[in-house]
Amino acid sequence: FYGLPRQVGSIQEAVTVLGFGSVRSLVLSAGFVGAFSTDDEVCVDRNLYWQRSLAAATYAKAVAKCLRQDGEMAFSAGLLHDIGILVLDVCDHERFTALWQSLQGEENRLIEAERAAFGFDHAELGAEVTRRWKFPPVIEDAIRYHYQPEHRPFQVLTGIVQVAALLARFSEEKQPVEEWFEGIPQPLRDALKLDRDKLYKHLPLPEQLEAAKNQI
Repeated sequence: FYGLPRQVGSIQEAVTVLGFGSVRSLVLSAGFVGAFSTDDEVCVDRNLYWQRSLAAATYAKAVAKCLRQDGEMAFSAGLLHDIGILVLDVCDHERFTALWQSLQGEENRLIEAERAAFGFDHAELGAEVTRRWKFPPVIEDAIRYHYQPEHRPFQVLTGIVQVAALLARFSEEKQPVEEWFEGIPQPLRDALKLDRDKLYKHLPLPEQLEAAKNQI
């Protein structure tokens, strides 16, 4: 991906080329992909799920850099923002499969359906899981409220993940890039003091995102 003349053969070389933060993010990604891969029947397409999560993580890191925030922290939060979906698929597979299939691809109704079926949603569950795994509270907050842009008090990392999830969706739906900024709700743009030109300068190139997703 980096066009190096030879392969990287040690952790020390990887850190030199990528930086410690990027290596940490890659290890985190690989660890979670491995932890939730399974040979058992699942209702959530694991490959598609991780591609979407990696896209959100990549956009979260880009938005964070645009705002001069911690890019690696944002990457982690973006990668894990929907982790509750996998937890439900693994831990309450039968009920979650019935719910998932009833939506017939209408994932915008998922939160409401989960609350009706379980009394909580995957965002709340994901936040609780990351709390027990001792992730930073700001990541827990970003996961818990990534569906609630109106939540107060406002946290910058939570706002970054909200924007990243939107950008990942726009990208997947192949919406014109020049329309992405207007697709971000104005209150969210205002809260983050997000500038259109600065944001676009930091967005990953399509081929970079595709190369990263293909690693899944």
